[in-house]
Amino acid sequence: MFKYLFFKLIGKKTSNQINQESKIDQIKEEGNKFIGIISNFIIKLKEESITIRKKFKNLRDTNYKLGLSHIERGNLSDANLRFSIIIKFWPDFKEAYYQKAYVCMLENDPKKAKLVVNRLQELFPNYQDQSLNDLICKIDLAIENANKNE
Repeated sequence: MFKYLFFKLIGKKTSNQINQESKIDQIKEEGNKFIGIISNFIIKLKEESITIRKKFKNLRDTNYKLGLSHIERGNLSDANLRFSIIIKFWPDFKEAYYQKAYVCMLENDPKKAKLVVNRLQELFPNYQDQSLNDLICKIDLAIENANKNE
């Protein structure tokens, strides 16, 4: 105790104080390293989110073009999948509903096509398009013929 008071009076530190300060410095250093790691992680996360956002902007149009391409090649299930993805993530993209209903008609499933068109008309009651009207007539005619044949 006397040694501690004497060292305090003359401004000298005891070995215990030196050890404690050394430990505090180590803790600070480790904390700074950890903060640096977290900072780098946040920077990389921001960069990745920007990249993903840019890619996501093109995703809808890419899926739409792929869907049309699949129709041309006769890959109707793949086309149906592409238009379903668009409808799921971009439900305001009207053209995807039309194309999905069209694919359903190509697959000889007018009832499913009617459901898709009905959903489009529920979401957008004021939407009018001549090609959509023509498709609706074909769907209704196909359903009527199917009912007659049953």
